Amino acid sequence: MLRLAAGDGYPPAGSGRLRPEVAASYRYADFPGGDDRTFVPPRAVRARPGPYPSFRELESLPVPPDQLGQVDQMTQHPPLWPLLAAAEVRLLGLRDVPADVAVVTLRMLQGLLLLPLPLLVWRTGRRLGACQAGAAAAGFVVLLAPQLLHIGASVTDGDLLLLEFGLATPLLVGVAQGTRSTPRAVALGLVVAVALLTKSFALLLPGCVVLAFAVGAGWRVRNLAWRPLLVALGLPTVLAGWWYALRLVTAGSIQPSGYPNGFLRALAGHLGPGEAFQTFVGSVLKTSWRDLGWFETPGSFAGAFAVWLAVAAPVMVTLRRRDTRGPVVVALAPFVLLAGLVCALEVSIFLHQHAVYGAQGRYLFPGLIGVAGVAAVALSGRGRLATAARLALPLSCLAAQGLGLRLALRYFWAGGRSAALSWSPLPGGLLAIVAVVAVALSLAAAAGVVRTGQHEGPTPAGGSGLRAVTGTAEVPSGQ
Repeated sequence: MLRLAAGDGYPPAGSGRLRPEVAASYRYADFPGGDDRTFVPPRAVRARPGPYPSFRELESLPVPPDQLGQVDQMTQHPPLWPLLAAAEVRLLGLRDVPADVAVVTLRMLQGLLLLPLPLLVWRTGRRLGACQAGAAAAGFVVLLAPQLLHIGASVTDGDLLLLEFGLATPLLVGVAQGTRSTPRAVALGLVVAVALLTKSFALLLPGCVVLAFAVGAGWRVRNLAWRPLLVALGLPTVLAGWWYALRLVTAGSIQPSGYPNGFLRALAGHLGPGEAFQTFVGSVLKTSWRDLGWFETPGSFAGAFAVWLAVAAPVMVTLRRRDTRGPVVVALAPFVLLAGLVCALEVSIFLHQHAVYGAQGRYLFPGLIGVAGVAAVALSGRGRLATAARLALPLSCLAAQGLGLRLALRYFWAGGRSAALSWSPLPGGLLAIVAVVAVALSLAAAAGVVRTGQHEGPTPAGGSGLRAVTGTAEVPSGQ
């Protein structure tokens, strides 16, 4: 991002090095840095040592010897997000303001990409037959894991990919329900193309497109809508295929490593199958619920397990229905394929190096929109159990965010709230007002979900919630 903002080019994968202004900023960020191959001993961050210079000023400062030549592994990813972030830096002049102000500005802009996620969950749930209250309650799922907001408000490509998968999910469900018009195919193809230029995880989306059209055709080849299908697959091929073809020709792989040759081989270990499995599961659970990136805060496996259970239970309830099983499977496909890819990559690493690294639960977040939309169907009953579930889910999500913040203040910053506030370029009073308003709006939204459920009529086509799990009436596809 900073390299592109400064006018430099996009380096080949594995050849990028950390920008000098980033390495020089470590002393101001209380980041210990060090060799990329070693994990930093856990320690809490102190209060900010002093005012930040700008990135342009940091660029001219001497870099500590142990920071020279550090790898910038982001060069393994497609260029869309770095180009967009570099445009933000240049348009807003962020290289010439204090670096902490620049980073906070970028983080707020990144966080805006998360705002549509509850609406996309609601839209997916409604297409699957969920009632208004059930779909609205499921929208709180994006708050269930503090890690999602932490990653989403960081300067990274993850939140853009989240939005793109979120946009694709209701479109895929619509196709699976029979809405296979050319305009929908164009919209789906454009979303997939943009996602492919963001991160290679999007290579799973064309498979989801084929699955959606197959379900919409009743698994009959003669019923396939060939023209919309070819449009939905052809657009991303034309608009984004060039990047992967270029990588295949120049680097020998559509997803080359962002690390230099031999770097990952140095991470080889001596884990047995049992140890590797335990390490993998622990890492995925920890990084899917709350992990601040430096591994300082202790893992909460109970919290992570509770999160996945809270989402998995209503999903399993919905899967028991036969009338909407096809569209439900399509909605869940991105999550299932992402989970399968993460597992396959770690199995490959273990077989070749007897080690486990890079197993992160946050890689599953792009599939969360479909999972939450499916859960909305199970939250759409009209009995007391469904009403209680619609209230419990939003309150549990808010409690999870509070617990995540408490753990961050306790373990990440030495000195708690005062140390944390010293790092923010925004006034502490403003942050307190924002926090109070956010909590108040969230509680009001939770109360609105309950009121909507009390006044809402029966769910369409025979019901679609906890009360109608075994029903056989079809849910209309909707428009």
